[in-house]
Amino acid sequence: MKISGQGPVNPFKIYNQQQQLKQKDGKFRPVGDTLELSPEAKKVQELVRLGAELPEVRVELIREIRSRLENQTYHVSPQQLAESILKSMQEEK
Repeated sequence: MKISGQGPVNPFKIYNQQQQLKQKDGKFRPVGDTLELSPEAKKVQELVRLGAELPEVRVELIREIRSRLENQTYHVSPQQLAESILKSMQEEK
C-alpha cells in the first residue's frame, strides 16, 4: 500500500507564513493574535465597570430610614414583615 499526500502539517509553520503574508501587503497589522469585542460585549464590559463603581451600601437610604426610625415615622405593615420573613426563610434553603 502506498500513501501519498502532503504528510504531517506543522501548524506553527502555517501560522508564520500567514503572518508574513499579512506584512507584505503594505498595511500595518499587529503580529500575533488579536481580539475584537462585539458591541454587546463592550456594553456588558461597560456595565460591569459601572457596577463596580457603585457603593456597596446605599448611604442615602440608610440615612432616610435611620431618620424615620428616630422620628418614629418608619412603619412596616404586618404583611410586608411576613413576606420578608418568608423570603428570608426560602433563601436559606
